[in-house]
Amino acid sequence: MKIPQEFPQFKEKKAVLIVTSNQEARFLLAENGVIEEFDSFEISKPHYSDREGFFMRRSGGKVLGSGSVYEQKKEKIKQDFFREFRKSIKKPFLKKADLIYLFCPGYLSNEIKENMDNLLKDKIEGSFRGNYFTEHPLRFLELIKKKTIKI
Repeated sequence: MKIPQEFPQFKEKKAVLIVTSNQEARFLLAENGVIEEFDSFEISKPHYSDREGFFMRRSGGKVLGSGSVYEQKKEKIKQDFFREFRKSIKKPFLKKADLIYLFCPGYLSNEIKENMDNLLKDKIEGSFRGNYFTEHPLRFLELIKKKTIKI
């Protein structure tokens, strides 16, 4: 998609925009007045049956406690997400980037940076916290324009 003139054009430097949610990621490349999505992935949500993992503690005919173990599945989703993320950031289009802009929820920001190589961490020009995954690419450029004056 052609970038409108009022936004940064990235003529001298190539920029990669990494946009994540807690289960999905998109990678966009902006260069020479064009922004395109190059890669993406999604980790599927687990399917829960009605009482999967449900347990009860009983003694003397009374219920002492009950609960479920749904939380362990959240940790598995997180591990799967970061495994796929590490695979995706090793692809060649990221290595040719001069600048990296990160758009992710605040609670994931530090973990995403920890899962990146030092070479890529050094290229991070800006980090935007929030859930931007469903936003249009022009919204990303609008945020970058507000943060930086000249690129």
